[in-house]
Amino acid sequence: MKGFTLVELVTVIALMAALSGFASSLFMQGDGFATLAARDQLAATASLAQQRALANATSTSPVVLSVIQSANSWQYTIAQSGTTVVSHQLDRSGGFLSIDGSTLSNGNSIDISYDEYAMTGVTHQLVFSGTNSQALCLGATGIAYLGNCEG
Repeated sequence: MKGFTLVELVTVIALMAALSGFASSLFMQGDGFATLAARDQLAATASLAQQRALANATSTSPVVLSVIQSANSWQYTIAQSGTTVVSHQLDRSGGFLSIDGSTLSNGNSIDISYDEYAMTGVTHQLVFSGTNSQALCLGATGIAYLGNCEG
């Protein structure tokens, strides 16, 4: 006879139930993924701002990356000469953002300017926190690094 015994089938079903219960609890914690997505999207947006500054190096108008926190979302905007070039909005899912050790309050923002050399001139440590923390270092050279700033 070929096939599985009843004990083997019940064991497999019990293991599948345990694994699916564990996996679903990970997906129920939305803010863990929200902070990761927010950090990665900000790194990508910072890279776009730096590229825009390099592409428009002859312009006297700096490229400005704005990070805005509302009650439910984070918004990243790239603007130059008062014109919005790119805007991204992400769900906060209960997470919060600290910039250089200070928590950003709802309705507040930070503006980071890129000069004609695509540099910010100031290093900023950004930490997205929820059930976990995701750090991003925006160096004075304008480059975004995943993780904490050195020194």
